[in-house]
Amino acid sequence: MQSLVRTLSLLTAFAVPLMASGEDPREEFFETQIRPLLAKHCFECHGAEKQESDVRLDHRLGMFKNSIYGELAIPGDIDRSRLWQVVKYDEFDVQMPPAGKLEVDELSLLKTWIDQGAYWPEEELPATGEIGSMPRLEDGSIDFVAAVASHWAYQPVEKPELPDVRDGSRIANDLDRFIQCGLEEAGLSMSPEASRETLIRRLSFDLLGVPPTFDEVQAFLNDERPDAWERLVDRYLASPLYGQRWGRHWLDIARYADTKGYVFAENTQFAYAYTYRNYVIDAFNQDLPYDQFILEQLAADQLGLAENDPKLAALGFLTVGPRFRNNQQDIIDDRIDVVTRGLMGVTVHCARCHDHKYDPIPTADYYALYGVFDSTYEPK
Repeated sequence: MQSLVRTLSLLTAFAVPLMASGEDPREEFFETQIRPLLAKHCFECHGAEKQESDVRLDHRLGMFKNSIYGELAIPGDIDRSRLWQVVKYDEFDVQMPPAGKLEVDELSLLKTWIDQGAYWPEEELPATGEIGSMPRLEDGSIDFVAAVASHWAYQPVEKPELPDVRDGSRIANDLDRFIQCGLEEAGLSMSPEASRETLIRRLSFDLLGVPPTFDEVQAFLNDERPDAWERLVDRYLASPLYGQRWGRHWLDIARYADTKGYVFAENTQFAYAYTYRNYVIDAFNQDLPYDQFILEQLAADQLGLAENDPKLAALGFLTVGPRFRNNQQDIIDDRIDVVTRGLMGVTVHCARCHDHKYDPIPTADYYALYGVFDSTYEPK
């Protein structure tokens, strides 16, 4: 009986507009039943202010032209509509809204709306011209040209104006001025200057990764030359330990490992991975220019080097990575990822399956890079 009452109430809600002369009953039903339902449960996370997972549900383009998932509500096809799949709270990978399942009558309203064509009245683009986190064209697809032009990460670096500070007595350079400004805004002031014992300990850990020896500390304490600090910095930068300490950071970016991961029956060890490790350490110790450092890691084999030139080991940046049971597609995906995320800070490998959600990276760019790597080979 309770189910019958709910059904009759839904039919009544949908039937009332039929008796209103001169009005589209579908629009009346949408504006009085569906839009309020979406506003109540969805707009907070998928509206004009925030679009989690690049989903926006307060505009028809977001519902029917979403570039990531396609149509979220497919008119007349309830089972293939992602919106319906996520609100049912069954075994689907996502369940919405996260606060709890919709009431039975709310689910029935949503089902009726989709079954009867998912009508949504025409409306102008939002004032921002965006559906989701990216600028869109009129058909709802991403406007990559506008995205590149507006994205913060692709703006030219500009020299900021030096901030004014109230107390400049301890400012030694322009960087200090920004620090002092931030401290003053927070109602704070600089700490007292560190002692020589503290300075050499900090420097040794930062540059070499180990504490200074007793003799080093005593030598620095007794060095009365005005450039004693600069001399200490230069000496530590010239130490072989410097490359070992700071090369480790780059090896993390390059996902360096001595093993291939799971490769089933073959040898899991890279026979010469250490040569890439040594190359990185030497590059830091030799103060190799960054552009040359990157060039050698991407294309040392194209620089006309001799067959056994140690610089060829730089290509370990591409090759010393997981082998995914020798699945070539996944190996290439990993190499695209290490190049783009390591050098550009952008996870381009997301575009293997779809245009990037948050950055102007289309699948076309991904597969252009894929073609480059797929046309190369790795010597045995």
